[in-house]
Amino acid sequence: MIRVRADLHIHSCLSPCASLEMSPSRIVELAVINGIKLIALTDHHSALNCPTIKRICDAREDIRCFYGMEITTQEEVHVLALFDDTYPALKFGELIQSALPILKNDPAKFGDQVVVDEHEIITGAVENYIGGDLATSFPLEKLIPEIHSAGGLTVPSHIDRPYFSIISQIGYLPEYDYDAIEVTKRFLNAEPKSDILKKYPLITNSDSHAPEMVGTNFHELEFDCTLREIGLDSLREAFLRRVIR
Repeated sequence: MIRVRADLHIHSCLSPCASLEMSPSRIVELAVINGIKLIALTDHHSALNCPTIKRICDAREDIRCFYGMEITTQEEVHVLALFDDTYPALKFGELIQSALPILKNDPAKFGDQVVVDEHEIITGAVENYIGGDLATSFPLEKLIPEIHSAGGLTVPSHIDRPYFSIISQIGYLPEYDYDAIEVTKRFLNAEPKSDILKKYPLITNSDSHAPEMVGTNFHELEFDCTLREIGLDSLREAFLRRVIR
């Protein structure tokens, strides 16, 4: 059994609200420095920087990456979708793009949305706005099974925050098939937990948008395989070991 630090909610320079310094190579460098061995790249509504971070992580033995995005539902709830390879993440990103209203990005107003390579060279940019304040046409109830049908895991983001969370937007936590629930560190350390939260694994991540945030909040997971062998099934099992009883 191995125990690893995980930070499964990180934004790169593709997210308009993130720093341009958040290149995939910089994210990996900082994660390793901070002792994080399991990360996930989760830009808003797009996985286009995932192939770059996959190449970087695949060349190393000290870090494992998952690939996905943070999606805004019709109710303006943020949800993480996690995949163990770039192909399903990119395919799901195409579906999410088709569910967004078309709004041309204004970098001066909203921020840059750039794709970069391993050497931090800009290779492209997303023209239409993909920010987290832009809601897709997917209601939460339909997004959860859609992620699972695509082969991913689903994690509602920072549910105890006063904005873009299930609690702030819906007022309660509907009992859907979540693989885990992301909460803030303050909530994770608070007692008691409500009965419904005892049904789901609770995790906390950094939600990094700038270099100084990477690895500042993390959770620990236990696996009965090597770091390189961690996949979605073993991640799901590791989540379940965290269920509060």
